[in-house]
Amino acid sequence: MLLCLVILTGCAGGLWEEDQPTKVLTIHELTSGAQDTEAFVMILESSDSTPSIWLRRIPVLHSKYIEAMEMTRGPRGMVGLKCSLDQHGRYLWTQIRTMYAGRTLAVLVDGELAFMWKIPARGEDFATSIVLEGPWSRSEAAAVAAQSRRNYELMN
Repeated sequence: MLLCLVILTGCAGGLWEEDQPTKVLTIHELTSGAQDTEAFVMILESSDSTPSIWLRRIPVLHSKYIEAMEMTRGPRGMVGLKCSLDQHGRYLWTQIRTMYAGRTLAVLVDGELAFMWKIPARGEDFATSIVLEGPWSRSEAAAVAAQSRRNYELMN
């Protein structure tokens, strides 16, 4: 009986790890941390002389609300990701564009800082898609895009 339990637990654990999302994209608000408790703030430490970045722990947008992504070029000609939003994602984007227009937010992939992104001042309410213009490397953008549909299905 114990052997069966060990085998089943081992098998289930291996399958569970394979079913985890990877290349998960999240967008976070920057904060000074002074007004927030540790439960609400995450600090991205830097390995070089760049100062640490304080972020709100809960993202304003998450891969959970992005049905699919594809590589594209942004308005400035840089590599970007066109993100197709689900209904809740469109609602969140309208709030983000309204609340953070002209402000800079942090774009993370798997919890690591990808780049800082300035929210466009103008845009369409309830847009079905948005373009996250990097700086992305072509390989990183392709990897994030390739996992986007699978991530959406795993998280919904």
